[in-house]
Amino acid sequence: MIVNKTTYCEKDVLFACKKTKKDAGLIIRLILTFLIDGFSLFWGIYCIMLYREYNGRGLPAWFPLMIVLLLALPLITVYRILTRKKRAGKALMKQLKDLGADKEFIFGEDSVEALSLNGGIEQRIKYSYDLMKEYCVSEDSVYIIMEQGKQRYIMPLHDDGYTEGSKEELISFLESMNVRREEI
Repeated sequence: MIVNKTTYCEKDVLFACKKTKKDAGLIIRLILTFLIDGFSLFWGIYCIMLYREYNGRGLPAWFPLMIVLLLALPLITVYRILTRKKRAGKALMKQLKDLGADKEFIFGEDSVEALSLNGGIEQRIKYSYDLMKEYCVSEDSVYIIMEQGKQRYIMPLHDDGYTEGSKEELISFLESMNVRREEI
């Protein structure tokens, strides 16, 4: 049995940000959105020029509404991008706020149990060993990366936090489980 009690530090959050998978589909969606927005902005300006040319006479009543919608679409996209960055910033702030929380990782026979005390509430989460994909070794810690679907969990285990077992025992245990190793 290996037990590690760790207090998150800023280095752990930076490692987690570095190891997060980038979504290639997001870039494609952004490019398509900008192309559509550019087209709607061009078409909206062209419709305004038509409206001014005819002074609004002989044009359907819905034409000004179409102009407003065509010009509003790019503004909505800019608003969504700004709020997405704001939400990402709030999520990062929440992670930084949780830095002071102590976590205890207990490696049992069939799973890893993660214990944490957050705001006076104790959380116990069990992770199966099947979820372990890789581990990274640095000079003063071991990071275990677990994947469940598209969700990634990163467990930082600092060298000074072992109450039972040691870093060498943990590494030999992970090697026996055929978990891929990566040096930092």
